[in-house]
Amino acid sequence: MQRADAQRLLAEMNPVAAKVYVTEVAGELDGLAAQVWAFGLAEGARRAVAIVAQMGAELAVGAAHLYEAERWYAGAALVRQLIETEYLLFLFAVDPSEPENWLRATSGQAKRVFAPANMRERSSGRFRAQEYSIHCEIGGH
Repeated sequence: MQRADAQRLLAEMNPVAAKVYVTEVAGELDGLAAQVWAFGLAEGARRAVAIVAQMGAELAVGAAHLYEAERWYAGAALVRQLIETEYLLFLFAVDPSEPENWLRATSGQAKRVFAPANMRERSSGRFRAQEYSIHCEIGGH
């Protein structure tokens, strides 16, 4: 995607409203994760969910700020990473053993088991490789 394409897409929507919405949702996600930490509930699976939720919140806010500053590539790279947190949270939701598997995984295991392609395959078609590929072209790899 070229810069002009990204600007055209943003022009079709209200970017100020979009940033407010993204920031509010990310703030809520971050707040929920912080509550897990604050109340001492961040053990095992809850700890994994809290970590990934906070990562997602920070990525969303960061992407919104970068897009506002017209830093298109950097913003897109954070959106790609945000999608990866979505994959993780989905797996956590459908299999109660996944959060602790993720926490205990060695670096090598994490790269293999929790690679985006592997997580998409394990999602039984919920996530499309073509969609992720577009995000990789715009902001990464």
